[in-house]
Amino acid sequence: MTLSTVRFAVDILALSSIVHSQDRSDADGADTVALFRREKILTPDGRAAWVPVVSGNAFRGVLRRIGEELTAGILNYEDKLPIPAAHLLTNGGRPGKTNRPMTDQQERELKELLPIVGVFGGSASGRILSGRLTVGKVLPEFCELEHLLHRPPQSTLRPAILSMSEEPFAHLDDHNSTAPAAPEPTDEENRGRARRNERTSPLGIFRVQTLPAGTRLQAWAQLTNATDNEVSFFCDVLNAFAERGHLGGRSAVGHGSITATVTPTVLRGDESTVLALLDKFGATAGGGTWVARGHSTHEQVVDALVGFGFTPERVEEVADKVLANPSVDWAAQLAKKRRSAMKALGNLT
Repeated sequence: MTLSTVRFAVDILALSSIVHSQDRSDADGADTVALFRREKILTPDGRAAWVPVVSGNAFRGVLRRIGEELTAGILNYEDKLPIPAAHLLTNGGRPGKTNRPMTDQQERELKELLPIVGVFGGSASGRILSGRLTVGKVLPEFCELEHLLHRPPQSTLRPAILSMSEEPFAHLDDHNSTAPAAPEPTDEENRGRARRNERTSPLGIFRVQTLPAGTRLQAWAQLTNATDNEVSFFCDVLNAFAERGHLGGRSAVGHGSITATVTPTVLRGDESTVLALLDKFGATAGGGTWVARGHSTHEQVVDALVGFGFTPERVEEVADKVLANPSVDWAAQLAKKRRSAMKALGNLT
């Protein structure tokens, strides 16, 4: 079996405004405006600029949650997992000591059974588990970031200051209607102020900086030395992200809805790698509009291989094997090994 290295270009379009507030733990006092997360970058002429950037941690976290949803749909493990296993699958686990540390053999078996662990890694049973996945930060297509974009922009570039938006939202305050009434003011000025307060709204008005709907962003993700099962799994994760994913916070109130286009490039791999990619991305492979692999012609597969980055010398060799061999289905394999997977998760501490 040849391990595969595949790089995925992810072009994102915001369908609703994106919220990704910066850390304010060091700020003095309270503020009613949440600023968008910014990073300091150097422009081509050497000037420093602070620009909005979505962190790689946020991007990777969204992908992990999608992977956990796909895994849960197969294993159906609700209310059946120990807490360490639940932490591992949903947010990567937590480091800690244990009297039953994981062995090398147990780590290998866990990753073979559960592609989410092999792809994203994590921490469980006193052990840090490495993952195959690396991701980049999500860069908006702004003038200040043009020299840092991995691909030509798909929109007209504008300065960040002209592209950002600010949206208000309201919260009820902590007013308790059952609390004892405050003492009546003793002077006329306080009585007037009290009467004015009675007529004002109890809603607290706040504002949040956003990337407005219609903003285009660029990101990338790469699987390095991944198995066929892991490639198949991660392709499903990216497809789900492209179809129904989100980016940033406050998704429960409509922020962060996106659509995405994913373009894979095979940096290392053989026909088994291509099988997974064609099944997941066949409709857009190589920029074409051909149908799924099972109904594709030899010429269509060749076009897709060229789009995936295969050299002309290898295209014909790999194309014949692609059409002749079945592809890997990570979901079917996991369903067959459900009992073993649940046992491995149940042993985590």
